[in-house]
Amino acid sequence: MSLTDTFTATYTASTVGSRAFATGKTIPVGQLLAIAVTVNGSVGNITASDSLGNTYVTKIQGVQSGGVISTALIVCRVTNQIGGANNITINLNGDTANRFAVAMGWFDDVVGPINSVQSAATSAATSSISSGSTGALATARKLVLAAVGITPSNAPVTPTGGATLVSQVSTAAGSTDRHVALQYEYETSSSHTATANLNSGGNSIMMASAMDATLPPASDIGSTASDDVMDGLIIAGFNSGSLRDRQMAQHVAAGRTTGSYKDRCVTAGSLQFPK
Repeated sequence: MSLTDTFTATYTASTVGSRAFATGKTIPVGQLLAIAVTVNGSVGNITASDSLGNTYVTKIQGVQSGGVISTALIVCRVTNQIGGANNITINLNGDTANRFAVAMGWFDDVVGPINSVQSAATSAATSSISSGSTGALATARKLVLAAVGITPSNAPVTPTGGATLVSQVSTAAGSTDRHVALQYEYETSSSHTATANLNSGGNSIMMASAMDATLPPASDIGSTASDDVMDGLIIAGFNSGSLRDRQMAQHVAAGRTTGSYKDRCVTAGSLQFPK
């Protein structure tokens, strides 16, 4: 498994310094939530928050070279379940905007620390765009997330280079509108550059962040020995939470309800468990 679900939202009204959105969907504990945000104007500090105690990290952000588009790529390891009625707030931290375009997706396969390196690139007059290289990560398998901020006349965004679109959306007020797209791909190269095509040239910005992904896409089940434990859990139907959470659920289902986590793994005959 990989991408679990998606959500998009827009705001077009009076100038504000923050805007809250409720997804209408449940985002379970253990998921990696990715948020791409585009607003109009030059905004230098875009963050996210909720009232549940989850921690959101702005991995990379930037202002398009003409100063008319600001975009950020934000991630959150969900430690407290986000319900459909719970708000996620986009904060501009002293700046203001009256056009917010938000695209979200959540993934079940980034169970390690959120390690990443990233870079941004801007483009002013081309129908294709590149993030620049993400650099190298310690592990071979990476989830590469990329955000694109453009004006609606340049939409839609079409991911290239093997990437898949998570979601995209435009504001629709009739003036100073903005469009955002979120895309992802799995890579095993030491570094990677995210790319996409646009409907036409014009104001645009693209950025990417790479994170260690320890669970392969469904098409990659069983491809490497190091994936055997997680692959077996997926095939057995234990598809929610971290590797430890899934193994604990498996222990309970098998009647191993007492003892430490390590003791239960040993009793089950497994010597491979997270520390």
